[in-house]
Amino acid sequence: QIIGRVKAALLEEEFDEAIRLLEGGQRELANPEISQLLATARGEAQVFQHRREELMARAGELLRTGSAAQAVSLLEGAPKVFFKEEAFQRLYQSCQQELKRATPAAPRGRAP
Repeated sequence: QIIGRVKAALLEEEFDEAIRLLEGGQRELANPEISQLLATARGEAQVFQHRREELMARAGELLRTGSAAQAVSLLEGAPKVFFKEEAFQRLYQSCQQELKRATPAAPRGRAP
């Protein structure tokens, strides 16, 4: 049961949830597969975090250099689970706000 839920969490890149389940399972069960999965989940979580940090740094650089549209596009292409991170959400909102400021509003009247 635990292993099935862990594997599902790993497939969804929900590493924190997988680690939480595994740590609980490790305390309750003496199963070597749980220890192996926990080591794997921790390693994948580090890689995932590094990937998110790199993407955020790149988007921040694009934003600072006036390329808000590219920053928004980059962030929108990120795994959906990245959006669960508050700092990621704030950066995305900042990029969207800057894009709106940089994009001129369309004229409201009719063309002659």
